[in-house]
Amino acid sequence: MKINNIILFIIILCIQNTTIYSQTFVDAKYIDYNDTEFEGKINTQSLNFKKNIKFYHRKENEFTELNPYNVKEIIISDFGRYVSNIIEGSFIEMLVVGEASLYKNDKEFVLTKNGTVYNLRNSGLQWRGILQLIVSDCTKEKLYSEKTLRFDKEEIMKIIEKYNLCKDNLISKSLIGNKKNKMSFGPQIGAVLSFMSFFPKNYILPGIKYKFGQPYSYSPTFGVRFASEGKGKGRNYSFEISPFFTVENYNSTAVYEDANYLVDIKSNIISNTIFIPISLNYKYFESTKQKLYWNFGLGPKFNANKNFNAQYDENFKGTNFNTQYEENRLSDLRDFQVFGSIGHSLSQKIKSGDIGIALNAFFMTKHTIINLRGLVTSINLSTSYNFTN
Repeated sequence: MKINNIILFIIILCIQNTTIYSQTFVDAKYIDYNDTEFEGKINTQSLNFKKNIKFYHRKENEFTELNPYNVKEIIISDFGRYVSNIIEGSFIEMLVVGEASLYKNDKEFVLTKNGTVYNLRNSGLQWRGILQLIVSDCTKEKLYSEKTLRFDKEEIMKIIEKYNLCKDNLISKSLIGNKKNKMSFGPQIGAVLSFMSFFPKNYILPGIKYKFGQPYSYSPTFGVRFASEGKGKGRNYSFEISPFFTVENYNSTAVYEDANYLVDIKSNIISNTIFIPISLNYKYFESTKQKLYWNFGLGPKFNANKNFNAQYDENFKGTNFNTQYEENRLSDLRDFQVFGSIGHSLSQKIKSGDIGIALNAFFMTKHTIINLRGLVTSINLSTSYNFTN
């Protein structure tokens, strides 16, 4: 099977998995208008506060559709608290509750004080005036600077929190914004299968009786993995750096033919190589113990080239004349390549951390400086043990 067919199969398999398993369930609870509390889970992948929300109870396959008319509050783990009694027919995110209360509704903020509702929209200077009016009766301290004031969630939350402390009436605040990203790191081992391809297939190198064929290499890998997973609404994204070392050992056979010669060529390339993949991972499925990701990345590849040996078995056409010789072509190799990558990974929770399994395809610039179009494709299968904070 050609390498392109293998990669196409991997991509199709990943797309099918995304379609089937695209769901991230997190712990949640809601409170109805009778002040009764229910615990269960919500799929944050399909979460839309402008539509009915499916709430899955502890019992399997049993769910309730939540809307602002049958629920007054929804609390979603690491995601936020949402209330329905501020703006009719809408769930909005609760940020700070006290003398003045702050909520977020899509791209605007909602402030309430003494029963009056104020909308803060990021247009013109009106929102600054409303904010100034809300906190004007706090005379103990200056709560913010007009010069540095920005229409920013974290900043406005701090101002309203300070105001409520000033009035000795801070009831609650959202902790989502204060949560730190989840960090993980650990050792990684695996294997990498690489192919060099050159175009067009019938290429001729001027003045050189040489062809690469399709060199391939299969070798073990050893590395480390560092990752940072987002918080709150960014929890489906993680940033990862996972450098690994391998000794690439490419082998190939090829036939060179012109009007006078028929040459069988065997090539061997050996390089001590470091890949440094830098990727953004999208989590499309999460359960209590398992997570599935799409991986998209790029990075550099450094080569300490040790050998590029070509063995020739040269036959002069129409005669019995045969010559065998070797050639060192080490100077034709690059020390540096760049690549883009796409892949799929799984994280399985265990008692002391996480076990990760990843399958990534790397598409990189050619290894040789010879003026010939080419591409190197690598498939890396790896497993890692991840310590988490």
